[in-house]
Amino acid sequence: MDQVTILVVSRDVLELAHLNEVLAIAGYYPILSTEHQNARKLAHQERPQAMVIALDSSNPSDNWETFRDLLRDPVTATTPTVLIVTRQRPSWPSSHDFKNEHLVVLQQPIVATELVETIRRVIRRQRVTAPIDRNHAERRRTYGLK
Repeated sequence: MDQVTILVVSRDVLELAHLNEVLAIAGYYPILSTEHQNARKLAHQERPQAMVIALDSSNPSDNWETFRDLLRDPVTATTPTVLIVTRQRPSWPSSHDFKNEHLVVLQQPIVATELVETIRRVIRRQRVTAPIDRNHAERRRTYGLK
């Protein structure tokens, strides 16, 4: 079975290194980006099975723009996403503020086991609600099924 790829976006290099280590130890293949503008390009190229986006409280507008772009993009709109916020602010959303069942908001500090379990949960949820994959559709056509 192929490793699950996860796009990890954070401006904080130390946080990015920590998330990389946690996810790699858990058996995932992290794709790292410190550039929020580059995140969409990477998402299109790599087609990750999940995304982890850490919002930087020192530059929230850049983070929100990237997050909104990925959430609205047809390629990534249904990609399971874990949004990490430094601290909950009244203006920052919780998971309940979104109609996207593939999104979970976690507040720092993040415990490694909590992050890994959350990713497993959103990926599992996405697989249950995902449309038929191309390989399955091709096999069905091969056997004359619609």
